[in-house]
Parts: sequence; C-alpha cells; structure tokens
Amino acid sequence: EINYMTERTMNCIEDIKAIRKNGTDLFFTVDAGPQVKVVCNPANKDLIKESFMNKSYVLKVIEAKVGPGARVIDES
Repeated sequence: EINYMTERTMNCIEDIKAIRKNGTDLFFTVDAGPQVKVVCNPANKDLIKESFMNKSYVLKVIEAKVGPGARVIDES
C-alpha cells in the first residue's frame, strides 16, 4: 500500500471538515500526491483562503476556478 497523504494533508482535511461543520458549503479532493483541493461556492472563497493562509502546515494557497463541465467532442 502506498499512501501519499502526509500529516499536512490530514491537517487540511480536518480543518475543511471543521469549516463545513460550522455551516460553510465546501468539499475537498486529493490527487495522487499530498495536495488538497478545496471546492467551494465562489462567495466563500475569501473566507476559505483566510482560513488556510497562516496555517503553519500550509505551504501555498493557489486560487483557481472549476473548469467547464463534461462535454462530447468529435475525435474523428
């Protein structure tokens, strides 16, 4: 078994759960590495960013937008 999650990853996940428990709609996803992605309502982005900016275990906060939804493309 290979687990790429680190203690920092788990700290972020716990903080996200606490924010959600306090009534803010957001969720997280983790790719093959230890990076945590937070998806939230754009109206809450500043609150979320501020929640993580000064955490000792957070190396960098990058703001991005969710891309377009699934679509059919012509591959012929």
